[in-house]
Amino acid sequence: MEAYFRTTSYALVTTAFLAISLTGSLDGISIALYSIAVVVCFYRDVRGAQRLRLREWMWRALSIAYVPFVFIDGAVISRNRVLALVHMTLFVSAAKLFQNKRDRDWVFLYLIAFFQMLLAAGLTFNATFVASLATFLFFFISTLAAFEIRRARREVSSLEDRQSCSVSSRCVVRTDSDRRGAHSSLLLLDPKARGRRRCWSVERSGRYHWILRSRGAGGSRVNQEELACCHARAAGS
Repeated sequence: MEAYFRTTSYALVTTAFLAISLTGSLDGISIALYSIAVVVCFYRDVRGAQRLRLREWMWRALSIAYVPFVFIDGAVISRNRVLALVHMTLFVSAAKLFQNKRDRDWVFLYLIAFFQMLLAAGLTFNATFVASLATFLFFFISTLAAFEIRRARREVSSLEDRQSCSVSSRCVVRTDSDRRGAHSSLLLLDPKARGRRRCWSVERSGRYHWILRSRGAGGSRVNQEELACCHARAAGS
């Protein structure tokens, strides 16, 4: 499912880019650079590469730094406000593709792709654009279905992990209770063993509560000073 979701997501982004490219208004340098970025990012995502990934703050800094360039592009370079916006969407989308993408990052890419389709409609409206729009709608529905299935599977997996943790916690409590009953006579005869047993119980309880907290089930961890004092008591008994 992960591979299918990734493929449909990249197909959706690429379809919006092709819709703009087929208008004939986009320059060759922008087409080449964005095509390379899409191919490289798709390959890296398939391989699971983690090196040279942009962090969230880097992407935000690049996006903010590009804003003044939009006005320069519209007034001097392309001399077209629509093309200046197209260049901005391509830059922001390419930078976002180089991140480790979470759900909200994918949603942002979908919104950029939709905005690019609107810009393509503003540049031209012919049979080629209609075909691109139909392809975009097909991949949009496919991507949306894959996105929801992927999120539902993740939620089910998280629920199963919590249930498994709950069952394991009850087993630990039952095991501790059985051990206390089996060794009660030994603890009454040997004071030093009683001290060690108490320390073992405190330490085990602290570990048990820590597991519950890490799993989100609540609970308070045993005080470390009490545990150290208990060990000292057992050693001096």
